[in-house]
Amino acid sequence: PNHIELFDQAIRTVAELDEPEDMNYVKARSEEIYAALIEARYENETAKNLSRSRIFIDAPGTYGGGGIAGVAAASYTWENESEVADKYISGQGYVYGGGLWGEPNEDLFRQNLGSVDAAIHSDSSNLYGLMDNDDMFQYFGAMALAVRSIKGESPDMYITDLQSVNNVEMKTLGDSYRLELRARYFNPKWIKGMMEYDYAGAREMDHFVEYLWGWDVSLPEMVSDTDWDRVYDVYVMDKYDLGLKEFFDQNNPYAFQSMSARMLEAARKDYWHPTEEMKSVLAEQYEQSVEEYGVTCCHHTCGNPFLKEYTEGILTGMEPMKTSSGKGGGSSRHPYTYEPSVVGASNQTRTASVGTTMPEVPVEEPTESASEEVAGYVMEDVKDESSASSISGMPLMGILLVLLMLLVIGVGFWRNR
Repeated sequence: PNHIELFDQAIRTVAELDEPEDMNYVKARSEEIYAALIEARYENETAKNLSRSRIFIDAPGTYGGGGIAGVAAASYTWENESEVADKYISGQGYVYGGGLWGEPNEDLFRQNLGSVDAAIHSDSSNLYGLMDNDDMFQYFGAMALAVRSIKGESPDMYITDLQSVNNVEMKTLGDSYRLELRARYFNPKWIKGMMEYDYAGAREMDHFVEYLWGWDVSLPEMVSDTDWDRVYDVYVMDKYDLGLKEFFDQNNPYAFQSMSARMLEAARKDYWHPTEEMKSVLAEQYEQSVEEYGVTCCHHTCGNPFLKEYTEGILTGMEPMKTSSGKGGGSSRHPYTYEPSVVGASNQTRTASVGTTMPEVPVEEPTESASEEVAGYVMEDVKDESSASSISGMPLMGILLVLLMLLVIGVGFWRNR
């Protein structure tokens, strides 16, 4: 908390300096926000205080960037990436400083994001990379997504490399991303190292693919088709002849099932454009895995009817026609209309929220001819007449007799004292 207060104090000090606005961008931007707040009928002192606020994070006592990792993973629950941006803004739109501590103010957060031209993340350790955990894309990447949803373009993204005090570097996020892809995830030495840890190693490979997807959602101009093609070559086609199929089958078949499903989902939502042969291989291997091991219930597989229909369409040669305008620019990432061909579940309720909902499946009313074919027993409401007797008659008399005997024994012990 003391660090937040110090940062806030520094920002407010600069904003109040008697300097020309072309020399003091903090002051200039504060004046712009102040004017907007006055126009929105904020009181003068409140507007002045809020116009100098620059620190926005999670609500007090919470963590997770508004749950963006889960929202991105549940990719069948949203159609447009702006929905993901809105979740980030609502989850991070809590202002700190100026006497406020975790006050929700999404509008003020949007005003601040609307002027962001560049974003910087400082990296002082090689303990974590860009794609070995979800925090990087759900905070840093999702901020770029939020800015893009407001301005129409992503900010310039940089990594300040502080791992060596003698060699501090400023890198673009894109350069750092591609270096990590080559050094780790497309490196046979890294893959062999993961294979030594059996189930856990397979899980890390699955995590990589999932976090790659998170970056593709938050910064689609950085993740290319070539990157996904390489994932396919290395992990599906086993480019380095490492015996990956046998490894996954023996140690963690669900990890590979999740990876192949995510790649199919990336293609379904128009983030990746694989060849027909690639899609067929993925669909066949995914279906075989489900048949042999059962479906792995992760965000994008279990309960995702769109993926099921898309996969079946590939296998039968009846893939639904895409209606999306393509990757990037906030266009639809949900280009398929779901028209269930099989009557399934009824009475299934889900809370209406991005990242948690399931598409509602229409349930057909049974026709007259169908009802005639149903055979079984009719359930009737039958009252149990004997229930009253269970608390009367002989059982009740027995209970009273036992209580009387216990009372007599107790009196006898008391008298012998």
